[in-house]
Parts: sequence; C-alpha cells; structure tokens
Amino acid sequence: MNIHYYEFPPAPHLAPHVECYWVQEFDGEPAEESPVQRCVPLGMLEVLIHPDTNICDILLDDAWEPLPRAFFHGIYSKPVYYKMKGKARIFGIRFKPETFSMLFNVPAASFYCNFVALEAFFGKEIQDLHLPLYGMDNEGIVEHCNLFLSGRLEQMKFRHHYITRAADMIRRSKGNISIGEVSNSIAVSMRQLQRGFKESMGTSPKGYLRIIRFRNALTALEDVHRWADITYALGYADQAHFIREFKEFSGEAPNGVIRHAECFLKKPLALTDQIFFNEAV
Repeated sequence: MNIHYYEFPPAPHLAPHVECYWVQEFDGEPAEESPVQRCVPLGMLEVLIHPDTNICDILLDDAWEPLPRAFFHGIYSKPVYYKMKGKARIFGIRFKPETFSMLFNVPAASFYCNFVALEAFFGKEIQDLHLPLYGMDNEGIVEHCNLFLSGRLEQMKFRHHYITRAADMIRRSKGNISIGEVSNSIAVSMRQLQRGFKESMGTSPKGYLRIIRFRNALTALEDVHRWADITYALGYADQAHFIREFKEFSGEAPNGVIRHAECFLKKPLALTDQIFFNEAV
C-alpha cells in the first residue's frame, strides 16, 4: 500500500489560530490493510475528518475500534496507533490550543488525551464544516475550511490572554525554557499559570513544554545524528533524559523512529518547524 502525507497552510489571517491543514492518503486494494500508523504528540488540538467511504480503526485498550467519521481530539501525551483499509484519506485541521476555545467557545481541556465525535462536542452547527467535504478533492477541502473558519473568526472576540503569550513563548523557545522564566516574562504567578493551562489545555505548563521539546527533538532527528547535540540544544539534563522522554512520547527510542519513519504520521523531516540548528533567532 502506498501512503502519502501532505500539509497545506491556512489562509494568512487564520495563521494565529491554525497551524496547518494536512491530508494522509492511503492507496491500497479494497481488502488491503495499511501498516499500523503512529501519531505522536505535537502539542496541538485537531479536528479530523474521513472525506471518503473508508474510515480508520484506532487501537483502544488492546482492541481495534472504528473512529467516528468526523471527530475532535485534545492534546495527547502518548502515541496513538491506527490503521486504514483500501483507498481512503484522513483530513486534519491542526489548531493552536491556546486560541481554540475562543474560536469555538468550547472547553477543550476535558479532552486531554481523548477524542469525541464532532457533533457530540460542538453540536449540529459543526455539520456546516464537515458534511460538504465528503468526496471533495484536497484543494476544495482546504478552501471550504478557510471559508468556514474565517466565519468563526469574525464572530470571535479575541483577546491577548496570558495563556496565549505563555504557549507562544514555549513554542518559540522549542521547549528549552523554564516555567519560572515564562511566568516572570508574562508577569503571571506560577500558580495562576498552572491553573490557566489546566483549564484551557488539560495539561500543565511543564507538560506542554515537554511535548514541544519532544516535537523539536523529532524535527532534528535526521539532520543531527548525535544525540548529544540535540540533548544540549533543547536543554535536556543529559542524553539518558533525552532518550527516556523521547521514548515516552513516541513509543520508541530515536533510532527506532528513524528506522520505522514510514509508520509515523509525520516523518522527521516533514515537520512544519524548521530544523532548529539552522533557524535564525
């Protein structure tokens, strides 16, 4: 089975809220099953839609279960395993978590490490987002989502909340910053910061920082093969700490991810972030 992954940028005015749209395409015979795929934590909230007839199965409690045709998932801290049969697509909208609740006026924190069918989470109004997408080509899907989300943005009363500033600071630092530094920079107490992250994202500032640091370690894997370089650049205590955390979030040690890159939703070099060693500050 051939499997392809693509990313599409959102309309520029949506970029503060949407990191990207993405599509994973499976091209197999009707009864052919894909290799088990693995989605690793990226520190984002997502809406996922199956725009074709076939839908994925997900591994839950050691059993394979079908996913909803359209669903939402919160931030994850562990890898998620899934597989597809035949010819099909998964379309995703990857949202920045700190603005998601303002965009949709829903409490996303309750779905930390969990997922739910779209209508059960958003109500029937979300049908205007996903029902027109079935059978549509990728470019048409992106155009429709830009229009739908632009309408939501017009209704949104956005304010620069301290959680927005803190989450952006963590991502810009690539997770190599202390929570104390974040707290001091935005002039918010550690206790208030902890409470705000839990209420808006479902995880602590430290938990989110660890996910973002892992994401950037994954980005660097095929550009830098010396674990010591990644360990130092991202502020891990030592190489053992780096490998232990990497395995916690990906399910494998770094070498295993490189060997089995075809099983990961996002291959190391396909990540949207630039390789951190080459990025200008």
